Amino acid sequence: MNDYKNFPSFLGIGAAKAGTTWLYQRLEEHPEIWLPPVKELHYFDQLYPLESEINNSSTEFKRRLFNNVRNKLLRHVDSKTDLDSDYILYLMNIIREPIFSLEWYISCFSYSKAKAKICGEVTPSYATLPNEGILHLKKTLPNVKIIYIVRDPIERAASHVKMLANFRMKNNKEVDLISLCDTTKVIASSNYQSIIPLWRKHFDDQHLIIMPFDKIKHDPKGFLKSIKEFLALDKDFDDLNLTKKVNKSINIDLPPAVMNKLKSKFKSQQDYFLQEVGH
Repeated sequence: MNDYKNFPSFLGIGAAKAGTTWLYQRLEEHPEIWLPPVKELHYFDQLYPLESEINNSSTEFKRRLFNNVRNKLLRHVDSKTDLDSDYILYLMNIIREPIFSLEWYISCFSYSKAKAKICGEVTPSYATLPNEGILHLKKTLPNVKIIYIVRDPIERAASHVKMLANFRMKNNKEVDLISLCDTTKVIASSNYQSIIPLWRKHFDDQHLIIMPFDKIKHDPKGFLKSIKEFLALDKDFDDLNLTKKVNKSINIDLPPAVMNKLKSKFKSQQDYFLQEVGH
């Protein structure tokens, strides 16, 4: 058990390509909540990475972290508001090595304005943590609440493949859409038959909420009402940006051979999803 009052009270754990950026932005707007300015801290999944990411994800995350912090600093300095020295020092602290240490994770929640708020963070990769990773997470954050958004596993995987293809094209790499269907991350993130029972094993209904992605599209206000009740917030979420689209679908058409492969690969996951979530 820890003694750090500013450790997160809740985590958004995924799924990848299932509205987590939209959720992060709506949580960030709520007056009772404070989130680190960088989405996806990746603390726990760096301690327990998927086998395919052991050698690669740490470097990539650090690059994105540094770029995000640089952009936050530039925006703050260029803004018309007075400079906040506490905020600047906070941002500098979260890019200090050793990143992914416990001390670093603590520092991510050390900003002075976070102290009177409910803290949380959103990292979609947490959903695919192994059993020992979830045990470590629960030991570190014994009272944490878990928000898990699930999307039809075939649709989710298709969106994931498009994202990976787009990333490879931007980096002038060859794109093999069929091969991307078999990447560890694509498969693991749609593996609800393993993920949902594993998290339910460690968290009861008071500490784990599983929300359907489609509700963001069809009833965003109802979606956020459920989150408000789950986190025991006093105030409602702002209605202003409920239908705001973030991370719009990448304009890549997946050929029938790719979609057929995904449908075949994730048919049992889809059956399970419909049984458990019904959307």
